Amino acid sequence: MTEFPELSHNPIRLLTETAERTEEIGAALAAALDENDSFIALYGGLGAGKTAFVRGLASVLTPGAYVHSPTYAIVNLYTNPDRSTQLAHMDLYRLEDDDDLYSIGCDEYMPDGKYRGDGIRRLAAVEWCEKLPSVLPGRYIRVTIEGSGEETRFITIERAGGDCNIKNNDSISN
Repeated sequence: MTEFPELSHNPIRLLTETAERTEEIGAALAAALDENDSFIALYGGLGAGKTAFVRGLASVLTPGAYVHSPTYAIVNLYTNPDRSTQLAHMDLYRLEDDDDLYSIGCDEYMPDGKYRGDGIRRLAAVEWCEKLPSVLPGRYIRVTIEGSGEETRFITIERAGGDCNIKNNDSISN
C-alpha cells in the first residue's frame, strides 16, 4: 500500500477497475477529511461511478446508510447512527439555474464547515457541479472520474479553493 498523499492544489490520480475499488477510494478519502472539509464536488459522465464513490464516503461518514443515485430525488440525506453526521448527496443534472437550486432548498443542505448549534456535522457530496458552478463554496474537494461502463477509470482528487490539506491516510494505494 502507498500512503494517501496530502492533498493540496496538487491533484492525486488513482486507478480503479471496479465499483468496489471506487468505493474503497471514497472511503479512504472520507477517513482523511478534517473537520473543515465539508463539500465534495463530483465530476464525471453518466455511469462514471460518482454514486459508487459516494457509497464509499458514506460507509465511513454515515455507516449503514443505503446509498443510491439522487438523480430523480435530487437530494438524498444520509445520517450516521448516532445522528452526529449528515451527508447530503445531491445530483444537479436536471437543474437548469440558480432558481432551481433555491426551489429545492439547496441552501438548507449546504454545509458551512461548522456545526449549526445542533451538534450535527453536515457534509455535501454533489454530482454535476459543472451544471451550476455557483453551488461551489470557496473551499472544496474536487473529485473527477474519467471513464464509464466497463472501462478502467481514473479518479483525480484535488483541493479547490481554500488553502488547507487533507491529512495523510495510508488506506489508498494505486
